[in-house]
Amino acid sequence: MRTIHHWASRVRRTVERLKQQRKNRSFRPHVTDAGATTHRTWGLSTLDRERERWFLWVPVFFGAGIGLFFALPHDPPLTRTLAALVAAIALQRVFRRGVLMPALIGATLCMLAGMMAGTLRAEWTRAPVLNTEITARMAAGFIEALEPRLPKGARITMRLRALQGVSSAERPERIRFVWAGTTDLRVGDAITVRLSLRPPPTPVRPGGYDFARRAWFKRIGAVGFAVAEPKRSRTLPTKPDFLGFRTWLGNIRSSIAHRVETQVPGDAGAIINALIIGQRGKVPEEKLDHLRRSGLSHMLAISGLHMAMIAGALFWLLRGGLAAIPHFALNWRIKKGAAITALLGGILYLAVSGASVATQRAAIMIGLMLVAILLDRPALSLRNVALAALIILAIAPENLLEIGFQMSFAAVAALVSFYEWWQARQDQNQVIRSQLITNPIALAALRGSRNMIGGTLMTTLIAGIAVAPFGAFHFHKIAQFSLLANLLAMPVFTVLVMPMALVTLLTLPFGLEGGSLNIMAWGVEAVSDVAAWVALQPDAVRTTPEMPMVAFLAMIIGGLWFCLWRQRWRILGVIPMALGATLSAGTVPPDLLIAREGALIAARTDGQLLSGSPGRAGAFELARWLEADGDKRAADTIVRGAGFRCDAAGCTTQIGDVVVAMPRAPQNIDDDCRKADIVILIFDQVHPCPSARLVIDRADLRREGVHAVTIRPGGAITVKTVEQLRGTRPWTRSGQVQRQGQGQENTRRRHTDVPRRPGNRSKDQ
Repeated sequence: MRTIHHWASRVRRTVERLKQQRKNRSFRPHVTDAGATTHRTWGLSTLDRERERWFLWVPVFFGAGIGLFFALPHDPPLTRTLAALVAAIALQRVFRRGVLMPALIGATLCMLAGMMAGTLRAEWTRAPVLNTEITARMAAGFIEALEPRLPKGARITMRLRALQGVSSAERPERIRFVWAGTTDLRVGDAITVRLSLRPPPTPVRPGGYDFARRAWFKRIGAVGFAVAEPKRSRTLPTKPDFLGFRTWLGNIRSSIAHRVETQVPGDAGAIINALIIGQRGKVPEEKLDHLRRSGLSHMLAISGLHMAMIAGALFWLLRGGLAAIPHFALNWRIKKGAAITALLGGILYLAVSGASVATQRAAIMIGLMLVAILLDRPALSLRNVALAALIILAIAPENLLEIGFQMSFAAVAALVSFYEWWQARQDQNQVIRSQLITNPIALAALRGSRNMIGGTLMTTLIAGIAVAPFGAFHFHKIAQFSLLANLLAMPVFTVLVMPMALVTLLTLPFGLEGGSLNIMAWGVEAVSDVAAWVALQPDAVRTTPEMPMVAFLAMIIGGLWFCLWRQRWRILGVIPMALGATLSAGTVPPDLLIAREGALIAARTDGQLLSGSPGRAGAFELARWLEADGDKRAADTIVRGAGFRCDAAGCTTQIGDVVVAMPRAPQNIDDDCRKADIVILIFDQVHPCPSARLVIDRADLRREGVHAVTIRPGGAITVKTVEQLRGTRPWTRSGQVQRQGQGQENTRRRHTDVPRRPGNRSKDQ
């Protein structure tokens, strides 16, 4: 045995010596005559010292490739991407030594792999999309997902088997619809229902959130509502195999929801169901608004906090219980047994909670930590975070564009980076505290209070700073008192609510969940009271206008640079973050917005705030426009025609020196064409309008979607549309028409500049 140990030690020392020699050969700094290292070699030497952190940038560049795939106006050719990927692999094999070339080639390789993953995923999920609206058609299929809604009804995702009037080749694979009545349907039921359906909606403003893209990757080809109560059917074929597990899991989720609502009725029960099974449809909108405005909405997003509490509590409970029994403590590896049990418990909680992106990330993170315990490796590190991000993006690249993915990984990366730095200072601080405080009880009390108060404070502060740019970019809102709300609510949530959630899950099979649910309800009500109090404070939420993409990306790059590196040059990340913050207010908002059907128009008549055309149509679109404008006003308060002059023939308004007219009928168009610079028609243009500088008719709106018009100094008019920015992609209308061989019928108007000069009178000139 001693001989084996001796030779193993020699082999280990030889391997370490060879590694050190290879590292020394891989980089030799260039030294000037004066003996000082140049700035270039300083950067390369720092990059070389950070070699062990290079892996952390793999998911970053992989995600950059995915982002580039989605940003392109057309699908990248698969063969060219594959050829570039093979070339990058070959170059990586050639340039293996050095620092700069391996780093650049590796980054390029990761980006090309991300583009390839996006391309393959888009093709893998290709499915028919409904190309027109249909009303009152019979449909038959199986329920794949069912989410109850308030005050009654449900949102149902159905796997189609038949759709009246639509051939099997054009029939969507899945549809999502809303039923507003009561129902006792369950996941896995075969149903027939009469529906009104339309294609997945496009963004409500150029550059806005694209639900149609998300629906494409879920193979949802239509959305709508039921015009009659869904009925169970016995004539459909046998339930598909893929629904077996979903049916079993859906029944478990429904049973848990029913048990919770029976024991804790009302709002508290709805919030408990959101925490345990991720079912948020019955949480009142007022409660959700309070949580958003107070910065506590993350509590309902089942993510790292919930998963860590459930799996962590299960791990420590089992480990502590077995350690108290001498037989197990002396003869069993209880730590690894507890890790395996906690891993299985985390997987079960992932399935029961609905498996959102944030929950997947948390489950992978916790799983990696528990596997690290099994392998006697460090459990919490940025490598685990990077590996979790890489796995999620490789499986479903579209997750990169989801706000849940972005905010979740931003928060956890910032927190792990901070606590890695904090842990390095902990030993020194521990020595100082032990010298100042000799009483072990006082030292333990100090440590406990520091972990509770200081940990909550720092976690909330760091996570809040990390996710603030994402909230401002996507939601145009920042909760200003989130730190206060989390300090007041998180102790109750951490110590009371989530531990009782674990107890509830453990006692549900035995019917003993009543006590834990009542305690959990008390904690939920306390958190709700804190959220309401903070949300109702003056200026609890600060609205922000639309942020330029370049500013958003600059802040992300700066944050990643600051979090992922370890050397002092990480401080350089402050520069792009500051630049992004400076550029965040650089967007020039449009002066005129026209909804898809032309029934709603919003104009910046006073040069400052939007004013809506009179009417009740388009409240949802107008609310999103106001959010992007950083305007706190409610949509129903501005659709009163302020700044518009209307009569039976139509409406007119004026933006600076530009006159905008909206005739109601074709017979009213002649006068408007003579006097107006911009004419908006809710019908198809039949007669020419030569005097107008820009004409937008119903055909333009239906083909191009929402129009945003900007009037520049000097009178030049710039037009952006939804379809221009979406490009020709599989999930866009133009991409679907082109695939059907009708691309010639979809003439697209790019960013149109219409200067103020005679002879340039129509939109097509």
